[in-house]
Amino acid sequence: MKHPKESFHNTSITLDCDQCTMVTHHGKPFFTKVCTEGRLILEFTFDDLMRIKSWHFAVRSHRELIPRNVMLSQQDPGMLDQLSKNITRQGITNSTLNYLRLCVILEPMQELMSRHKAYALSPRDCLKTTLFQKWQRMVAPPGKRESQRPANKRRKRRDGGGRTDANGRRIRRGGRASDRPAGERPV
Repeated sequence: MKHPKESFHNTSITLDCDQCTMVTHHGKPFFTKVCTEGRLILEFTFDDLMRIKSWHFAVRSHRELIPRNVMLSQQDPGMLDQLSKNITRQGITNSTLNYLRLCVILEPMQELMSRHKAYALSPRDCLKTTLFQKWQRMVAPPGKRESQRPANKRRKRRDGGGRTDANGRRIRRGGRASDRPAGERPV
């Protein structure tokens, strides 16, 4: 990594490196060294364990390096043709790409798996309750969620700063009949 930048937030630490090189060594089908260059962004949790919350590696370029002695020792044209083919895709092996595809599939299922572990529900029941809760959040109007009060709290009477008569009673919106000119009615 060259010139990494760290930034601190309330709950996380982010490491951003614009010039990052990942070097991997492969033994099959023949010894190969792969240098993959790109940008790496790591986000860690801000706690004692410093776990990785998320990571992003954007590949810019890659090189597959084969030792000369392997190239010179090959007399078979079919083997030379195989040497000329890439063993990686954009510097990442097929097994790693398959693992990342599996992670993309499993990541949205984390909520279901944690619910199954916490409540010992069947997978079908976990899915039902999760979908029902998401549906409730979607259907509920946005303002209603914040303004909901617990059922046991009473509503306080609002003192509107309105006028009172000589006895301390509130004067309604339209005022007393004696305050209005003849023929007017309150709205």
